[in-house]
Amino acid sequence: MTVNQPGFQMPYAVQGAIGFQKQLAPGWGLDSDLTHIKEHNVIRTRDINLFFNPQTGYNLDPILTGRPDPSWDAITEQESNGTTEALTLPTGLTKLGATYALMFYAKDNVTPAANNQIDLDAEWGRSSFFQGNTIRVNGIVTLPFGISASGLYQYGSGNYFSTTVSGRPFNKPGTNRLNIGAPIAIPRTMLGRFDGPDVIGTGVVVPKNALHGLPIHKVDAHLTKTFTVGRLRATGIAEVSNLFNHANYGSYNGVVNSATFGPPQQNTAVNYGPRIGQFAFRLQF
Repeated sequence: MTVNQPGFQMPYAVQGAIGFQKQLAPGWGLDSDLTHIKEHNVIRTRDINLFFNPQTGYNLDPILTGRPDPSWDAITEQESNGTTEALTLPTGLTKLGATYALMFYAKDNVTPAANNQIDLDAEWGRSSFFQGNTIRVNGIVTLPFGISASGLYQYGSGNYFSTTVSGRPFNKPGTNRLNIGAPIAIPRTMLGRFDGPDVIGTGVVVPKNALHGLPIHKVDAHLTKTFTVGRLRATGIAEVSNLFNHANYGSYNGVVNSATFGPPQQNTAVNYGPRIGQFAFRLQF
């Protein structure tokens, strides 16, 4: 069963920016904008058909104690009180086609399946889309024999991925980040990529989105050649994605008490795929 919170409101965002533009030479320019955006009334959900346990700050086990309304199991309430906030500094160099974005922070409290259904504000922390540095460079070159070449280089310093603890303390719904077992020691090999304590003590909540993914490097290339025979115009096109076959990853094992915590997992999205090429022809007459 799903219900809306009384007084449910529509989300809205407030954005502000301050920046500058500078002409460096004829045809060359530099522009930069410090941008802050904050979203209010963002939708988030929780199970409201749970008893509260003041001793733990979480819900009582619904299997042992039942629910406030025994006629229903989970009752999912949609609330319009979530918040997201981000501060970025995108910078662009015209003519060269280069952009660099520095993200200072990105935070929210709208995790789809919160660790504590009683206290959604405890989810305030790093957003999964936070990536400190991103670079994009593209260009087009006209070569001899009517060949046109273009390329795109993309770099990302790595997103942060969800971190959890296995198990369901108190049979609570949501994504669990509460450790009620023995202390969990983060492997030495992962300390440089885990933004949290070296040891997750008993009763400690693992930080949200604390696993730093590996950097992304990707080069795409595009070649075209046009032939004209009488009134027939034919264009050959060759494209290669991930030209240098760099290993890029978009999913990781974020369960901190897993024996394989940290390594990447398969992600079939195009952005993370191996080198792939395609050829095409276009006819005009």
